[in-house]
Amino acid sequence: NFTGSSKFIGISNVLGTWLGARNYCRQHHTDLAISFNSTDSSYLRQLRDAQ
Repeated sequence: NFTGSSKFIGISNVLGTWLGARNYCRQHHTDLAISFNSTDSSYLRQLRDAQ
């Protein structure tokens, strides 16, 4: 579970640059996911790999 308040993570299979992804997220949602510690990083990798 992520540290801090509740989180929503959307995963897309569209390929692009990091900057393009960040801009898309900011225009349509909020921002790219950021990991604050190794637990968060591991969870994000698991979500990505499950797709």
